[in-house]
Amino acid sequence: MDKTGQNNGEVDIESGEVMAKSKVRKKLARTHKDYWKERVERIPYRDKVSGERLAAGEYSIRLTHQKRREYFALHSANRKIAGDKAKEIYSSLKVNGWDATLAKYKPSAEAAPEIETVGDLIEEAKKVSEVTLNTLNQYCGALRRIVSSIRGIDSDDRKKYRPGGSDWQVKVDKVKLSVLTSDKVQAWRKRQLEGLNPAKRKRKEMSVDSTLNRVRSIWKHSGLPSPFEGLKWKATVKRFQPTVDAVTLLYWAEEELREQEPEQFKAFTLCLFLGLRRKEADCLAWGQIDFERGKVRIETTEHFKPKSDNSEREIPIQESLLPQ
Repeated sequence: MDKTGQNNGEVDIESGEVMAKSKVRKKLARTHKDYWKERVERIPYRDKVSGERLAAGEYSIRLTHQKRREYFALHSANRKIAGDKAKEIYSSLKVNGWDATLAKYKPSAEAAPEIETVGDLIEEAKKVSEVTLNTLNQYCGALRRIVSSIRGIDSDDRKKYRPGGSDWQVKVDKVKLSVLTSDKVQAWRKRQLEGLNPAKRKRKEMSVDSTLNRVRSIWKHSGLPSPFEGLKWKATVKRFQPTVDAVTLLYWAEEELREQEPEQFKAFTLCLFLGLRRKEADCLAWGQIDFERGKVRIETTEHFKPKSDNSEREIPIQESLLPQ
């Protein structure tokens, strides 16, 4: 659930299942009166100035059918009325297909795909993505990088990936997503690694595969068949290689902090033993630590927002640490 209070998900017409987070909901028959009422949503949009995700006033429904996705405005702020309308659209799509359903319930769209270009996909991702604005900007930069390379749209401007627009971004954003096919993505990856010695190839491979993973993360919002289907590459998360002996570090912390700075010693011990990410540790507040339950909550606070909803979690504190 995001800060707009919505449980985001979309309905797959073939299976009738709500995908992603909504799978945890209790399953109801599609003919049940509450089935669609529970699946409509106020699709949030991202404020262009603040970057904050805000809820729309009226409900919508997102439907997926035959590898195509569209959302339909339901023109009602009443959940029951919106649910009835969603059921009506679903029934039409199941029986009549996309063309007839779009013509009746979304005439402005006709039969054309809603998301056709790089710019369309980026705008859609800004509306519905649940990652932080910084992470989303990384996804957008990765998408533009691959598309520009495949289409040969070059630029010497070092600031071309920064948010805010540039001539290069305008050109790339007009490119149709159909340019990204499995063959072209595979060929692009191969070109990036050609002629490198083993050491440089290993480093470059991590960078290239990280770019592909970012593009795959934003592509899911297109509703189009994935050009990454069947492509395999290694995980890009590099195994942590410590450069400091943790035992020695703990020894000196006990010597210098336990008596003189007990609160700092607590913070140091928690961060060392709980495996917190750097920003999680830097922004951790005492209010997130429940010593009675032996838990640390990683959650959105005044000073910190996790990378995604999945990053919000509770971490158990080892019993041996509690007396500390």
